[in-house]
Amino acid sequence: RDEDVIMPFAMSIIPNLITTTTAANGNVGITPTVMVTTPPLCNTINSFIGAHSSWLDQHPPQLEQILPLLSTTMSDGRCASSAAIAVRNLCEYCRSPGSARCLSGDIAVRWYEEIVRGSLLVDLKDELEVLEGVCVAVTRYLEGAGAH
Repeated sequence: RDEDVIMPFAMSIIPNLITTTTAANGNVGITPTVMVTTPPLCNTINSFIGAHSSWLDQHPPQLEQILPLLSTTMSDGRCASSAAIAVRNLCEYCRSPGSARCLSGDIAVRWYEEIVRGSLLVDLKDELEVLEGVCVAVTRYLEGAGAH
C-alpha cells in the first residue's frame, strides 16, 4: 500500500520543516523551541497532523516525534490555532475502539499544563480546543482504567 511508504516518509520530514533554524553564529542547527517556519507551512503541517491522527495513533514512534512539535508550533500565535486543533484531533481519536495507543490521561494533563499554564496560547478559543481534546483523552483513560 502507498500509505505504508508515504506516511512514514511524510512524518519523518515534518520535524525538519518545523525546527530548522539558523544559529547566531551562522551555523545551521536544530533548536526545537525556536520556530522559524513560515505560518502557512506551519498551519499546513498542523492540519496534516490533525487529519492523520488515526494513522499516528497506530504508529507510536511517529506519534512521539510529533507531540513536542505541536507544543513548539503553539508558541507562535500565527500557528497556535491550527496546532490546538491538531491536539484536539489527536486526543479525540482516542475515543475510537480501534485505538492502539491513546494519549494516557496523565500525559494529556501534563501536556495541557505545559501548553495552557505555560502561556503558549493567547487566544481563549485555542485553549478551549486543547482543553476539549484533553478532556476526551482523560475520560477515555478513566473509562479504560475502570474496565480493569
